[in-house]
Amino acid sequence: SLFNKLNNEFEFNYDLACNSENCKCIDGSKIDIGKNGLDFNPDEYRQNKVNKKIQSKDYLTIWCNPPYNRIDKPKFIKKCFDLSQHPRVDTVVMLIPSKTSTGDFHDIILPNVEIRWLRGRPKFKGINYRRKYVTQNAGRNDCMIVIFR
Repeated sequence: SLFNKLNNEFEFNYDLACNSENCKCIDGSKIDIGKNGLDFNPDEYRQNKVNKKIQSKDYLTIWCNPPYNRIDKPKFIKKCFDLSQHPRVDTVVMLIPSKTSTGDFHDIILPNVEIRWLRGRPKFKGINYRRKYVTQNAGRNDCMIVIFR
């Protein structure tokens, strides 16, 4: 899968935009149990791991496949950029629609990331936006991988 190929390269340890059913990493901001990725703080996360005596890497490598709607997607793009500037964050990788005419693309993405263009539309496995389980449905958008380092 696309995620597995990227995970082999980056070794993600946090999923910024997931729920309990589709979290791709060891840990994540599971919106269904009250963790909103937009509120994620690497310092609090690290302190929580230290307090619980949980072994973890000293830095975060974050995966983010945010909601693609016009309200949430720009917020997650900004959040991923901000996180990429944090000293405890090594890399943030996003899978997002390749909308190149937006302000976010020109102001945040283009000057700050490595872009990997995807050929074809990625297929998704899991619960879709209609709350239906799917296994090989292609998304409705052409997508790109953006890598904040």
